[in-house]
Formats: sequence, C-alpha cells, structure tokens
Amino acid sequence: MNYTQCENYRHAIHSWVVDWEWAYPMFVTVTAKQGYKGHYISDYALQQCVKHLTKRLEAEFYGSIRRRKGARLHFLPAGETSANNRRHFHFIIDNPLGLVREEYQEEVRTNWKKTDWADREINVQEYDPDRRHLAYVTKIRTKPEYDLGFLWDLVRKTI
Repeated sequence: MNYTQCENYRHAIHSWVVDWEWAYPMFVTVTAKQGYKGHYISDYALQQCVKHLTKRLEAEFYGSIRRRKGARLHFLPAGETSANNRRHFHFIIDNPLGLVREEYQEEVRTNWKKTDWADREINVQEYDPDRRHLAYVTKIRTKPEYDLGFLWDLVRKTI
C-alpha cells in the first residue's frame, strides 16, 4: 500500500470505530517476549496470545453469558514493532463493568501473564478521543504492511 492508500484505510477505520457504542472503553498496550523456549515469536503466535487474552477477559467479564448468548467485548487490536524491534499490541477494548483503571489493568495483567508470550510491560489508560488514542492505534509508521497490522479476525464490534 502506498501512503495515500494507508491514509484512506486509516480514515475508514476511524469512521467505523467512532460509531461503536462503547460502555467504558480502555486503551491498552501489552508487550510480547521476543523469544520463548528457543523460538522467535511469529505473527501467528502473537495473534493466538491476543486471542487467548480476549477470551479470558470475556469469560471474566461475562461469565456463562459469553457461552450461552455469545456476549463479546468491543475490541480493536493493532500489532506493531517498535524502533528497537520489540513486538507489542495496542488495542481499544471495552470495559463493560465500568471498572476503574487500576482494576481493569490488574485484570489485563493477570490474564496476559497466562499467555506463553506475555512480557511484563502492560499499560492501561481510560480511552479519551481527545488524547487521540484511536489515532495512536491506527498510526502508519510502525506498521510495515498497514492493512495487515490489525488482527481483523479478532476485531469485535458487537456484544
């Protein structure tokens, strides 16, 4: 994708996400180990860790309603590689119980640690459009293949 295509794609994502009906959205960053048991982390392994995290959080927040009625969290994940080649994810995720930031961060930390590739760094902030969290998640420069920087299989718009 050239830069103009990336900007058009980014604008479409913004338009789509701002229309979601969020309860109490949070902006989350989790880092992944770069190596584990002698292997370098693959895109597939990272995706599986994020999928595992979302399933654990949904089970935590929704309990049996998740299984019986398919309750899901609103979720927009984006994978990135930092300047020093550290793999990490930013995502906007709903907070259906309205937990305060510290409680939500502890839920994310507890459940992220249960994945194979979890690293220590976890940051949770209350989502604020004025802080430009959506712009940060959708930034172009840290996604070599912009359209593939989002885990579209895991994006969830409805509960």
